[in-house]
Amino acid sequence: MVYSFENKKEMLKNSVVSGYALAQCNNRKLAHLTIVPGGEIKPHVVPLHATFYVVSGNGMVTINDQKTQAGTGDVIDVQAGANRGWLNNGTEPLVLIAIKNIA
Repeated sequence: MVYSFENKKEMLKNSVVSGYALAQCNNRKLAHLTIVPGGEIKPHVVPLHATFYVVSGNGMVTINDQKTQAGTGDVIDVQAGANRGWLNNGTEPLVLIAIKNIA
């Protein structure tokens, strides 16, 4: 099945972050996130395992108080229950694809 980006559903929108649900299939949710330069998704605990793919840009990912720089092409795996957050410390938008296991 093909899920068109044009059919995305807004799930988060503020002055620094926009997020869109892209698809839900095989017990996974896919989302597209964009964080503006200087923007942040503050660390928070999510009970779901997630994998992030950095489509473009650079940012600092925090997982359980450990900070790591991530950039275009990087894959970040975050276990369920981990405290996670993102900071765009680059000069261009940070674009991520998030894949969350929901089962």
